[in-house]
Amino acid sequence: MTLLDHLTRRADELFDSKDSTTIKKFLEIDPNKLTFVVTDLANGYPATFQEFFGKNLIFQFCLMHLNKLIVKEFPGKTTIEQELIKYIVERVL
Repeated sequence: MTLLDHLTRRADELFDSKDSTTIKKFLEIDPNKLTFVVTDLANGYPATFQEFFGKNLIFQFCLMHLNKLIVKEFPGKTTIEQELIKYIVERVL
């Protein structure tokens, strides 16, 4: 997990642990400022960040991870129609 700050251009690496306590320790961010957070699809993220930032959170799952999840649902050997749908999904995301 990496924390990127677009203002300071600082990037910090987080441990392999993604539990709520570790994430909150890692965040050296003022929870009173509006903050945009993008994460992978781990289940605990929305609640953890909502608890930390409250109404100051804009949360989004990573589009690349969402795309991988959608495309993974297609069989290995696809029809032309299925490939077209995958292409459209990738272009939209």
